[in-house]
Amino acid sequence: MKENMMISIREMEKLIENRVYNNCGFVGSVIMNCVKKYRVSIADFEYGLRSVGSRVHLVAYPITPRMTSQYFSSIPNSSERFEYFLWVSMDLNNFTETLNGLGVTKEENIENLKRTGFLNLITM
Repeated sequence: MKENMMISIREMEKLIENRVYNNCGFVGSVIMNCVKKYRVSIADFEYGLRSVGSRVHLVAYPITPRMTSQYFSSIPNSSERFEYFLWVSMDLNNFTETLNGLGVTKEENIENLKRTGFLNLITM
């Protein structure tokens, strides 16, 4: 399944050269499709991005106590809830600033990505 994810990453890399696709929403949808279709983790996707030298970086952003009344983090095909949600950074400077703001290293971020899902609105 990871080889299919890598095909998707390479295709995404080509598409984000076009400004129409050069945004977090598009990248997030590619990631969600890969997680759902190929049953890979968000950390797997980050490893794939690094292997192709992508300028896109993934951040495990913590869900704050204030957010828990409105949002939860999960992945498709699972009822598991996660303590982090996916933040997509389109360049290294933003990625570095975000990690510094969170007070985590790249290595800690990778570990946190293993417990990261997609942000969902709680509906009543």
